[in-house]
Order: sequence, then C-alpha cells, then structure tokens
Amino acid sequence: PTVETTYFNQPLLEEMATVRKLVEMGHAQRSVVGIKVRQPLAKANITGLIITNNELIKILREELNVYQFDWQSGGELGITLDAEITPELRQEGIERELVRLVQSLRKKKGLDVAAVVTASWETSEADFEQFFRESKYLRRMETTKFQKEPGLTEGKVEIDGRILYLVLKD
Repeated sequence: PTVETTYFNQPLLEEMATVRKLVEMGHAQRSVVGIKVRQPLAKANITGLIITNNELIKILREELNVYQFDWQSGGELGITLDAEITPELRQEGIERELVRLVQSLRKKKGLDVAAVVTASWETSEADFEQFFRESKYLRRMETTKFQKEPGLTEGKVEIDGRILYLVLKD
C-alpha cells in the first residue's frame, strides 16, 4: 500500500508559526502579570499582521483564552493582553478552576469521568457562597452535583485567593 503525500502551502505554514509565536508571547505576558490561562480575558491587541484564517484564529483564541482580537497590520509582531478582569470574567475563571479541581479529584479517586459524583463544599467566604448559588454553569454539570456541607474541614484548596473546602463523594 502507498501512503498519500500531504502538501501544505507555505503561507499557511508561516501563519501557523506566527500563531505559535503569539501564543508564547501571550503566555509570557500572563505569567508576568500573574493571570492563569484558565482565567478568560476579554481582548488582546495584535500588531504586525492580520490573520484571516478562521481555524488559526480559533486556535489562538483557545490557547490564549481570549475572546476578541484587535488586529493592526504594520509594525513589529506583538501582542498586548487586556488584563482587566470583569466580575463576569472572574466568575468564569473560578468556574474553570473548580472544574479542573473536580477533574483532578476524580483522577485521584480513580473515578470514571462519566460517573455522577457529589462535590461537597464549605467556605467562610460570603462571595463564594453567592457564587455557588448563582453559577448557572455549575448547575448544568451533569456528572457533578455541588452541595454545601457545613462544618467540612477536609479538602482545603485555594481559588482566586480564597479558601474553599472541597470533597468528592461517589
């Protein structure tokens, strides 16, 4: 049997390399200002080119976790992240961090990703209490049900600078 040869066009390869460079630059900026990639940002300004390939823009958006790009052709290649985190973006970042924590706890317990579990939680942080009550995203999770468990003192984690106790029960 023969293997079919795949050809890539040179401009696309160059754009892909540029996207990789922008991702590296964006991650470096996040590191400098102390914003994790799981925390979404509203926008970024990109200078030096305009990318028109929707798939590459999608990759850039996912890798940098940025919703909107402002493009400027001309000048040196660069990216400037808008580090302003609105309350809505902060909540989304907290939700993503909680999902990551739950997935990590599932893995530690050897639980299947499709198994339905209860994530018991406790916190003395009033805004976290409100967060759990109002989070539409957490309520829509089919395999994880969140419930407050007063007096819980195990499973201490820190999210967004606040203490939370979180335990998975199957």
